[in-house]
Amino acid sequence: MDQSSAPAQGAQPIRNFARFFRRYNVGLSLLVAAIPILIGVWKLVPLYANTKNFLTLVTSVGSYLLVGFIFSKRVAIGRLYFPGGGSARTAYSRDVLKSRWFSALPIIFTVLSISFFYFYFTLINLSIETVVYNEVLTSKSDSRNVSVCQAQSLLPGQDAVVMTEFLAFGKKSDIKVYCYRTNFGYEHEVIFPDQDIVQSILDQTPSPSVPFSFLTSLFFMGAFLFATSAFILMGLKEYIQEELGLKDEQMISFPLKTTRRRKFPLEGVPGLYGVAEFSSEDSTLTPQIEGPFCTWHDLQPKPKDFDNQGKAQRWIHIVKRGDRNVEEECKLRVELSEVELTTLLEDGARRVIAAQSRSPEKTGA
Repeated sequence: MDQSSAPAQGAQPIRNFARFFRRYNVGLSLLVAAIPILIGVWKLVPLYANTKNFLTLVTSVGSYLLVGFIFSKRVAIGRLYFPGGGSARTAYSRDVLKSRWFSALPIIFTVLSISFFYFYFTLINLSIETVVYNEVLTSKSDSRNVSVCQAQSLLPGQDAVVMTEFLAFGKKSDIKVYCYRTNFGYEHEVIFPDQDIVQSILDQTPSPSVPFSFLTSLFFMGAFLFATSAFILMGLKEYIQEELGLKDEQMISFPLKTTRRRKFPLEGVPGLYGVAEFSSEDSTLTPQIEGPFCTWHDLQPKPKDFDNQGKAQRWIHIVKRGDRNVEEECKLRVELSEVELTTLLEDGARRVIAAQSRSPEKTGA
């Protein structure tokens, strides 16, 4: 055996995963945990200096743990990504549907990550504006503790531009405040003269005085965690495909096929039908039988009263009403035992599967 291949064959799955990412020039998957810290160091995203270390550390640890958690679920994720087994690549219709929904998660997480970044930037700007407005909250010449906009005594529908002075963090600057009175109260917008005052607020605002700190932290962490999830899920799909030995040309030439679902009547029992789900291409896929169902309600009837031979005299349905289950009468009138009903269901399923397997109809993709 080639000695150079021995370590790779005996390596842990997470190491194989890391090697896989290196081969695709993406870098080790666990390095995503360092991105929030690097962003804080390089000031790529506006962050309050006194909350930056805690926020980036928690986000990095969360990303690190999220990578490990997602990879630990690789077997379940593999079944969701590639539900079809065998050369026929056929899967139950419900598994195919779940696979399609799960395959959409990376793009959903990407959209959520971008949205959370947008919400974060919007909220951080509002937070900076709130800090400034609070610092010019009262007028030195006014003994009343009122805001700048309230001091204008505007009527509903009126507005005004107020020149105020910002004095905080060793910074002195003239600030314009646009005030507008609505029927519900005062609204304001702070107009900044330059970026220096914004940076001073980010650098020197004490952590307890940071407005909307919980929401900004939530959006910041959410943006990175969603981005991490999307990145790892996309890479994990390629990794699992390689581990399964599935080539791209094989998946293109032999796309995943779904099983057939066929309704069939129960012989000798008018008003009852069953559903069989099966594949005529893959004999290893166990047929699934559902039912029986009544044609009046499309629900599974349950026996209520029995005679001395074990045959049901009445049939009911168990229906969810609010937080409790209630019984509803079924129109089915047939004297059968539960064993006989099960036998009829299985016999009907075998007949429809045999008939459809001989049919030249193609399986739905």
